[in-house]
Amino acid sequence: MSMVEILLDFIRAERDGNWNLHLEAFAAMLPWLTIYDHTSYAKWGPVYLAEMKNLENTAPEVYAEFMNGNFVVKRSKRRFNQVPADQATEWINKTCKMQNGIIGITRNDQAR
Repeated sequence: MSMVEILLDFIRAERDGNWNLHLEAFAAMLPWLTIYDHTSYAKWGPVYLAEMKNLENTAPEVYAEFMNGNFVVKRSKRRFNQVPADQATEWINKTCKMQNGIIGITRNDQAR
């Protein structure tokens, strides 16, 4: 149950744009990432965590934006609807490819 609670905390942090909870949940994940042999996360996770915890000193403007929830993408002012930037990019890519979007345009000589 501990792993599930950590994962739910991480999802909540992303969906609510809560930077402190994001860091706390990520820190709680690190031992599990090591146990389950996710070597890149185990190796670079502590580096990421240290840099992000020092962000207030190294980049105060970025830190202020992250504290305001601007480390995730929001499409409306509603609660619990934010997503990480990589997921938002994938959604836009999918939207563009549907209904002869990008793929259809590249097949049309005049559109290119």
